[in-house]
Amino acid sequence: MRPSPRVLMALGWAALLLVGIVVGVRPKMRALDRLDAEADRMAARAARADHGGAELARLDNRLRAIRAEAEGTIKEIPASTDSARFIRQLTSRLDGLGMAEREITTGAVQELEDAVSTPMTVRLRGPSTGVLEAVRWIESLPRLVRVVRVTIETPRRSDQELLENAGRVVQAELLLNVYSDPDRLGERPNAEQAAATEPSS
Repeated sequence: MRPSPRVLMALGWAALLLVGIVVGVRPKMRALDRLDAEADRMAARAARADHGGAELARLDNRLRAIRAEAEGTIKEIPASTDSARFIRQLTSRLDGLGMAEREITTGAVQELEDAVSTPMTVRLRGPSTGVLEAVRWIESLPRLVRVVRVTIETPRRSDQELLENAGRVVQAELLLNVYSDPDRLGERPNAEQAAATEPSS
């Protein structure tokens, strides 16, 4: 009889995924445009000050700090809603991590205020270290992909030989949201579009 799987949801995962959750759904260029508008307001404020030069320098330094922080934390949302390129990149990375047993499925897009979100489910079977590295790789991408949930289960008792021969083998399911900004192309996808699937290797 198959024992109940142990679902491992460690605090380490929460810390790892925090960046993807905190980063808002805002295209990079829009955020930086707002900073440029703030620069104009600061310059106008400095021009009205008694000591305009000193005020302008102080505010310019403040703006530079804000802009540097924004550029380091705001991720780009590409215009194209085609997730095929991301799937190819993910497949290549999983191959490199030895995660040959996998299934990648995308669902219908969901329209948001400033973007659209394509839900994606990635089911993996392989070394636990490979799962961790896959999540780290997704979180390090320059485009905005949110890791919504990671579920890890231990294998069945009948698979004990895999544990002995190949280290700690686990089964994992990653739920992702892949964001795009089709408004930059002047069109949005049909929310009823067919789901795409990458077959198991």
